[in-house]
Amino acid sequence: MKTRQLNGDLLYPKTGRTANQIVTLNRLGFFTTTVDESTLAAALTSKKQNDTTATLERRARSYLDVNCSHCHQPAAPTQAAFDARLETPPFFQNLINVTPGNNLGISGARLVSPGRPDLSIVHRRAGSLAPGVAMPPIAKNLVDEAGMQLLADWINSLDPAAVPTGPSTGTPPRDHTPPTLTLTKPGTGPLVTTAFTVTLTASEAIRGVQASDFTITNGTISNVSGSGTIWSFRVTPAAFGPGSIALGADRIVDLNGNANLALGAPLLFDFQAPLIPGNRLTGGEFDSGLDGWDRGPGVTTTATAYRGLGAARVGDSTYLVRTIPVTELTNYLFSGWISSDTTGARAEAGLTF
Repeated sequence: MKTRQLNGDLLYPKTGRTANQIVTLNRLGFFTTTVDESTLAAALTSKKQNDTTATLERRARSYLDVNCSHCHQPAAPTQAAFDARLETPPFFQNLINVTPGNNLGISGARLVSPGRPDLSIVHRRAGSLAPGVAMPPIAKNLVDEAGMQLLADWINSLDPAAVPTGPSTGTPPRDHTPPTLTLTKPGTGPLVTTAFTVTLTASEAIRGVQASDFTITNGTISNVSGSGTIWSFRVTPAAFGPGSIALGADRIVDLNGNANLALGAPLLFDFQAPLIPGNRLTGGEFDSGLDGWDRGPGVTTTATAYRGLGAARVGDSTYLVRTIPVTELTNYLFSGWISSDTTGARAEAGLTF
């Protein structure tokens, strides 16, 4: 029995109370040295197989810790020298993409092969009762089907692009905290009138972020980029109306392999058409071509228009000017749009009274 397996709530039937087991034992005087109970919330804690508030990574590794780490840990006399202890971060356990000493006749086998339980020797041995194959090798006469499904789900959740490609060396860091992730968008509310950029902020450096990590309604995600604790991606709404961006658990990992918890709530957006004022400028939608406009060389018309019948196409170093009468004490809104097919193009617009 390990401290991390006791650091959780238990229902005590005789009293009907649910309490942390270490706290209970501490207050009953079972420990020689009194436990500082304020430290327990941040202490390493094993997770039950069916605890869906925890990540697959933490639940599966808790399972391996309970069933395998009594033999599989540093300096232990085993053929497979991986470290199944929960206290060792995932990427330092020498499980993922490590070639087994005995592949059981499975071509391409690894101790844990991301996305491939059928090529994962840990899964194969844990699910076997055959002598010389089954693990643990003694006192086993039944396969834990729920445990096998948990291991398979964890293996399937591993992103091949974000995990180690072989054995890890060096002293494992003491890190068992999942990264905390936050999604934000420009503006203070959900309203958007065009494609927009979402920023992903992490509490620590993360790796392997990709569009498929997110679940989006009413839109698509593209242009994922970033490093360390700041990443971003582009969201293009599909139709007018509400949409959302969610991030489930076990999609993104920190540099040591600790997987993220699911976002508490999705990022919401509401795609609406921009408010366009009425055009008070005669010929402002170029319905009569360039009539009435004072212009420099290289100005032509085009049918590519944001609204109206057409638009003006301007070349290099030219101008387009129009004079209109205004009425005293009347409000006017100056607006417009510009589109460029040339990188670095620059345009200036202004009013003169």
